[in-house]
Amino acid sequence: MELFESPTVKLSLYGKGTTIREIALEKVKFTTVPEREDLDDPFIIYDLGDVVSKDNQWRETLPQIETFFAVKSNPDPVVLRLMLGLGRGFDCSSKKEIQTVLDIGASPDRIIFAHPFKQESHLRFAREKGVSLMTFDTEEELYMVKRVYPEAKLVLRLRFDAWKMPIKFGCRDSKVRPLLGLAKELGLSVCGASFYIGNIHSVDPKVFVQAIRHTRSIFEAGRGLGLDMDLLDIGGGFPGRLHAKKPFEKYADAVREALEENFPPSMGVKVIAEPGTFYTQSAGYLVANVMAKRLYRPGKDETTNGTNGTTNGTNGHPVWMYYLNVGVFNAFSGRDVDSITTLFEVPELLRLEGPVGKKHLKPSCLWGPTCYSKDVIFDRCMMPEMESGDFVMFHDMGAYITSSGCGFNGFEVPPTCYIAPKDIRVVLRK
Repeated sequence: MELFESPTVKLSLYGKGTTIREIALEKVKFTTVPEREDLDDPFIIYDLGDVVSKDNQWRETLPQIETFFAVKSNPDPVVLRLMLGLGRGFDCSSKKEIQTVLDIGASPDRIIFAHPFKQESHLRFAREKGVSLMTFDTEEELYMVKRVYPEAKLVLRLRFDAWKMPIKFGCRDSKVRPLLGLAKELGLSVCGASFYIGNIHSVDPKVFVQAIRHTRSIFEAGRGLGLDMDLLDIGGGFPGRLHAKKPFEKYADAVREALEENFPPSMGVKVIAEPGTFYTQSAGYLVANVMAKRLYRPGKDETTNGTNGTTNGTNGHPVWMYYLNVGVFNAFSGRDVDSITTLFEVPELLRLEGPVGKKHLKPSCLWGPTCYSKDVIFDRCMMPEMESGDFVMFHDMGAYITSSGCGFNGFEVPPTCYIAPKDIRVVLRK
């Protein structure tokens, strides 16, 4: 592959028709070189071209909605610079995230401080840097904003009583009007409202219709109080998997139709969204090494406690147990951040002879590398028989891997190598 270098990124450019499997095999085939001791370490292949394709998909289906990329999903500077080059804003939740995007050249007015509860020093930092757009959902937050940053532009984060939404954030229906009234009394600027659907893989697209329709009444209430509300933030949670059970277009259609009905252009409301997983998930591929293996034979080997994430449901059949150099701490902790990231697929075995037929698959268990007894990726799956030293590749690993992983037990978060199709050089140079 052709090497591309700029002051901010070094990556490999691939030609049309090249597959990720071919790229991964190219990167692992030199593992027998004796002078290199790190070639069996795990790594992430990140396809920047996939991110650009997702952005094109958004522009084609929801051109009227401006996106503010959720930094928490992947705070990699290379990814952030790409989003900046694509003209996107940023959803930040802390002083550090704000500083990170400012450091790459983002304008303060292209940032939303999307955390309803803010540490006071972080709020002061936002004021110092000119980041004025931010969310809130409580009286206490309003009083702090009044004291620290009275010029802020506030967006009310909503939680709808009719839905089983997480209770950590969001103002309930019964509190909306009193809270807007307090903001008016304090002389604060409430410029809009936001919501976050979450768990999008299990939500009917019609929920977006319900949310947008419901939010229309919030705008009417706010404007009735004299608040200049002209911003609607529909949040994130849009599907980002390569083969999502419910394609993005289904949600885009629902959102577009709901906006046309409830927020027509005549209302003068700007609409934004905060996608993260949508942009990043399918762009990442995790390559890991099989460190060791052993055969577990129920009834013959010592009994294994199923609560430790082991071979349940084996029906007495032998199970191949494989120990990988990635696990729940350094690569898979993202599945605890948002249930959308729990849908990992069984990895593919990277061998030159290609995929193995289903008849050769055997009951297997994939363990992580640490000494923690619950460090298990799949307690039951079907895999071809593997050998120590083999490589496997996980798909849809571009979201919440590097941002939520840690180096517990000395097994670090895998490094990232970047690839992109040759035809996006122009975007990469921005």
